[in-house]
Amino acid sequence: MNRNGREKAIALAGKRSAATLSAAFVLLIVSFIFPCLSHAQGKTKTPAKKNEGEASTDEPSRLTSRIADVLRSTAEGAKKWKDERAAARVQAEVADLIWESDPALAHAFLISAWDKASSAKEERRRERSAYRNSSAQTDTRREVMMVARRRAPELAKRWLGEMAEETERQSQERGIFDDRTPRTTVLLEMALAIAPQDAKAAADLATESLQDGISMGLQSVLLAIQQQDFELAQAVFRRALQRLKAVGMVDPNELLILFSYLYTPGMVKAANTSEDRTTFNLAVSQNRGQVKAASQLNPALALEYLKVATEVLLNAPPPAATGEMEKGARAQLSVIAMLYPLLQKQLPEQAAALKQKGLQLESEAKFSPAPAQRPADLPELRPGEKIEEYAERRIDLMEENARRESNPLRRDILFAEAAIATNAARYERGWSVAGNIQDEQLRADLKNWLTYRATLHLLEANDFDRAYQLLSKNSEQAQRAASLVIGAQRLVKSKDLTRARDWLQEAQALLKKAEMDENWTRISLGIVTAYGQFDKWAALDALNDGVKLMGRFPLEASADERAPLIKKFSVKTISDITFGTSGFGWRAAAGVFAPEQFEQVLDVLAKIESPEARGVAIVALCRKLLSKETTPRPQANGN
Repeated sequence: MNRNGREKAIALAGKRSAATLSAAFVLLIVSFIFPCLSHAQGKTKTPAKKNEGEASTDEPSRLTSRIADVLRSTAEGAKKWKDERAAARVQAEVADLIWESDPALAHAFLISAWDKASSAKEERRRERSAYRNSSAQTDTRREVMMVARRRAPELAKRWLGEMAEETERQSQERGIFDDRTPRTTVLLEMALAIAPQDAKAAADLATESLQDGISMGLQSVLLAIQQQDFELAQAVFRRALQRLKAVGMVDPNELLILFSYLYTPGMVKAANTSEDRTTFNLAVSQNRGQVKAASQLNPALALEYLKVATEVLLNAPPPAATGEMEKGARAQLSVIAMLYPLLQKQLPEQAAALKQKGLQLESEAKFSPAPAQRPADLPELRPGEKIEEYAERRIDLMEENARRESNPLRRDILFAEAAIATNAARYERGWSVAGNIQDEQLRADLKNWLTYRATLHLLEANDFDRAYQLLSKNSEQAQRAASLVIGAQRLVKSKDLTRARDWLQEAQALLKKAEMDENWTRISLGIVTAYGQFDKWAALDALNDGVKLMGRFPLEASADERAPLIKKFSVKTISDITFGTSGFGWRAAAGVFAPEQFEQVLDVLAKIESPEARGVAIVALCRKLLSKETTPRPQANGN
């Protein structure tokens, strides 16, 4: 079978339904809930320094003026860009940078940025998810709004009003874990971004979001505020309770979002609307921190929640009034099931009342009397069994099911799914399972991906020796190069600069002989960023080399700075193996250079054919250098 046919068949097979899972095997929805100087063989050429007496006293102001001119020109040029999202981001960022020196022009750029963001189109047409959806337009509007909030609050207020009016005209169905409205998403993502620096402002934004209801993103914001000021987080939580009391329960998931903040931070269970009463969906944050549950910090707050939750459930309108009687009844019953054990201990009278309510809902829910059929690749959980033990038994079962499959293509897919289900640290087990795949290309691609995943896992633990040994077993050059760059980043943090340089030079050697694609463009930017942490002239050389790729393989001028996934097979994977990586985008690469390199870097960036990528890189360079210009410099000691 040729490669195209195999991939098509695999893609089709990967769509098999996994809509319902029993309570013993939860479906995890990962959510929540951005002219060159040469040097040879590692020897850096450092430009000759001026004598201190020769330094011009007005050099910083000259550079600042030059940067301002470049920024204005870039923002003007953005008006003609085809990528409206990139144009909006650049114009908003330029407005922020020149606001104090040219407020009128900055104001005009900011308005233009909002207009661009509002007319931005999605990257491609794709089916809406039943669980969690993202919007490029909403993301871009958030970035523009962040600037408006700081620089022109009256514009931010007006634009939020516009978004509220848009929401009233829209009736698009939401996913289970989507926020209530795009406006809510903007408010909560802004709050999440500023919470570490300004918890009070984050709390105000989160409170404003409650006008549209209690959304999935609220839990993440509450946790971020709690890390700065628990009292402030409690105040926002109580405002959410007040809304519930005043408006009533619009959606049973509102109760579960607040429940998760109190009892299971970073993990939200959604209300069940399926005919199988044991089924539920769970959203788990990838960057879930070690935040103590609010119910432990303040039991009185949890008790207050239980009282309000019971009240709104008892007073909720009949499910038939919602137009979807069965789903409404099932959703309310799943919330009652969550609350009942806690109410029995703390509020027995309310527990009894809620139990009676549940009995009334049973006839309307019409749950299926037949037990759910267990998926073939999920064994039954044994009493007292550890998660690791269960995972191993599950892989054994998946492997056994694959061996019994008679269809060769389907058999390969089942073996691939079993290999992917292995833990990153257990890569040898994954290799062993993948070795059963008959299709040579799929087998090779999958084994390389498992090696890539394991290498990143070892690098995260700073196990550089084992990670480097593992690299030799990966025949996918782009995955090897990306691993070397990530490893070099961590070696720099460990102050092992000699080995960091060696790893980057090896990545550069792979780059020079590779078959180019967009992955290599990202890797070339990663090399620049890593060099920039300790050798800015080597970074300039690497940038010049990398820019030569940009015309043939341009990289979208997006905010994504993560390492490339480099996944060359169609079997579905759940884990996002490059989550948490950074430094592989324009903003990171252009932001590593020193003020004295400005004109040289600008000359290199001018060679980028894509105006959007060139503009994003130039603005990133200017922002970084402006921040250095405004940082007080140490006084010369005269030696």
